[in-house]
Amino acid sequence: MNYTQVLSQQVPTIKVIENSQRDINIAFVNELAIIFNKLGINTNDVLAAGTKWNFLPFKPGLVSV
Repeated sequence: MNYTQVLSQQVPTIKVIENSQRDINIAFVNELAIIFNKLGINTNDVLAAGTKWNFLPFKPGLVSV
């Protein structure tokens, strides 16, 4: 098998991983938003304050949109 054949087989699986990671992160932020709301903390304020270089600002909402 050459590189192009291997890559063409990997592309769909790479997309599955990317979509799964995104959906899991958004679902996690949705759960955090529920907790923050009960504590009287604004989720958007928390996300806006994220300053770490590797911080990914996932927002609460629907997944797989």
